[in-house]
Amino acid sequence: MTSMNDSESMANAMRIGICSSISFETRGIDRFMIHTGFSFPDGDELHIILKRRGGGWILTDEGHTSMWVSYSVNLSENRRRLLEKVAGSNGIGFEDGVMSVDASVENAAGCLMSMIQAILQASELSYLTRSTVHNTFVEDTKQALREKLGTRCEFDKHLGDKEDIVADAYIDDDEPTIIFIVSNKERCLTALYGMVVLSSEIGMRFRSLTIVDESNDIPESARNKLINRSDKLFIGHIGMNEDFDRYLEKEGLV
Repeated sequence: MTSMNDSESMANAMRIGICSSISFETRGIDRFMIHTGFSFPDGDELHIILKRRGGGWILTDEGHTSMWVSYSVNLSENRRRLLEKVAGSNGIGFEDGVMSVDASVENAAGCLMSMIQAILQASELSYLTRSTVHNTFVEDTKQALREKLGTRCEFDKHLGDKEDIVADAYIDDDEPTIIFIVSNKERCLTALYGMVVLSSEIGMRFRSLTIVDESNDIPESARNKLINRSDKLFIGHIGMNEDFDRYLEKEGLV
C-alpha cells in the first residue's frame, strides 16, 4: 500500500468512526493536520497531527496543549503531573509535555476521539483553583509513600494529649517517624505547630520528616522555620526522588 493510500485509509477510518466533516491538511511528508471542529475555550482549534513514526502512524499534539495551558497558568510540576494523569486516563501517552498515541486503521477513530477528550480535559486545568493543585500534591505524596513504605505507614494519624495534631503519615517504631506534607502556608503553620507541641509540650521523642511543595505560597520566613525544625526536609515530589529513597534506606525505614 502506498503512503498516500495508507493515509487516506486512516482519514476514512476517522471520518466513518467519528464525523464525516473531519478534514486533513497536508503539513509535510507523511504529516497531516486534522481539523476536528473542536476548539479550546478561547476558540483556538485543537492541534492534532497525524504523522509517520517508523512503519506506523501516531497522533500527537506536538506539545501544543501544554503550551496553551501555560498561557493561562504557571505550568508547575503539579500541573504537569495533572496533565499526565489526564492523558493517561484517556489512553494517551505524555512525555516532555507532548501527548501522543500509536494509531492504525483499525483503531484510528478511537485514538482520535481519545486524543480530543484528553486535550479538552487538559484545557480545563487553566481553571483549577490553587486548593485543587495543593490537594493533588498531598494525595500524590501519600500515594508515593504507600508505594514505598506499604503497611508500615499509617495516614492521618491523630497525636497529642487531645489528639488535635494530625500527622499526614506516621511510621511506628521505638522512635516513630512523623511525616508532614506541606503544600501551602496553612499546612506549613500546622506542621510547625505540631512539631513544637509534640516535642516541647508533650516531650515526645520522634523523627520529623517534612515534604514541601515547590509552591511560592509558602513565605520564606515560614519555610526557614520549617527547615530548622524538621529533622529532614525534602522539596518537591518524592515519587522518583533517589535522595528520598536513599534516606529511607539509611534510616532503616524500608
